[in-house]
Amino acid sequence: MWRKSIAVVAIFLSWFTAGFGQEEKPRIAVLDFESIGCDSSLGLAASEILRTELGSVGTYRIIERSQLVKVMEEQSLQISGAVDEQAMVEIGKLLGARMVVVGSIVRTGKTYTLNSRFIDVQTAEVKKSQNIRGNSEDEISNMCSSLAKVISEEGTSSGGTVSETTLGRIWLVQESDFTGIWRRRGQSNVFDAVWFPTKSGLRAELAMAEPAGGALEIKRTDQGKLLGTYRGTIAASGQSFHGTATWSPQVSWQGEFFFETPGTQRGLGTVWVIKEGDFTGIWRRMGESNNFEATYFLNTGAVTAELVVEGMDKGALRIKRSTKTGVLGNYQGWFSAGMRHVSGNADWLPNVVWSAEVFY
Repeated sequence: MWRKSIAVVAIFLSWFTAGFGQEEKPRIAVLDFESIGCDSSLGLAASEILRTELGSVGTYRIIERSQLVKVMEEQSLQISGAVDEQAMVEIGKLLGARMVVVGSIVRTGKTYTLNSRFIDVQTAEVKKSQNIRGNSEDEISNMCSSLAKVISEEGTSSGGTVSETTLGRIWLVQESDFTGIWRRRGQSNVFDAVWFPTKSGLRAELAMAEPAGGALEIKRTDQGKLLGTYRGTIAASGQSFHGTATWSPQVSWQGEFFFETPGTQRGLGTVWVIKEGDFTGIWRRMGESNNFEATYFLNTGAVTAELVVEGMDKGALRIKRSTKTGVLGNYQGWFSAGMRHVSGNADWLPNVVWSAEVFY
């Protein structure tokens, strides 16, 4: 019965939309995420954060949760849980949505995994599945932000072919319990990679003053307490800063900054990779502000390897990982439609899951 009523209302909406013009942006519906192995409120929180993040990106027009609840209740369905894909497609049509997103938050030990599927309402197919991992509840907001970017890329691109340009300059990788920095050697298909235990990272906040005359000042706050100020000057290449810090005369630092896409290579960039004494830092810019979130890793806990991209075809790639003792195995990965994110698995262990952001 409910399928018939959906069809009738969908026809009405189709007529109504045709009479008054199509919306500028496609509509997207995000169902409440399930919570598996964790507090039931986390799934609800993750889906609401995702709606907000998608709204801020601006690719889609977000269908409000109240609209979802109303329609689902009318069809005697729950907004989260076991709803078959065909029902989701019909609900999407009823709401005028181009895409429906469903997913879950799964806790295994200390790891939180954000699982998601993007269902194309027009084709009734799962357009993409995406998994993003974090190591605490505090990371769920950032995980949702990353997922929103992946979804938006799917909405603005029909896919692409992997090329040398696509490989970018640096990859930031989440791999099981490790955080990786993969640095490309020039324009080759070879990367020098280093991994740090994610749980060992030291967190800080940075407030950067506008660079003036090639000079830079950055205030650093550790756990709410002001530590001091970085001072630096830009290198001749224009792609890095180096300098000192006020809290210790022995501290010297050097930071390279990278961008989301090749066409945005102006300003402060999106992410910085820092060398600071015995530490390597990752600084992530917060939106378009001058504030950054920073994580520092002790170099003595690092694992290193050489990576060679051996296969690239239609968004898929294979990467050989080698150490001084020999070849460990191969990563398999798939680019998102916007060529900004990669995710996949590895053949040396069945439970290896990894995802990467590509910067230029």
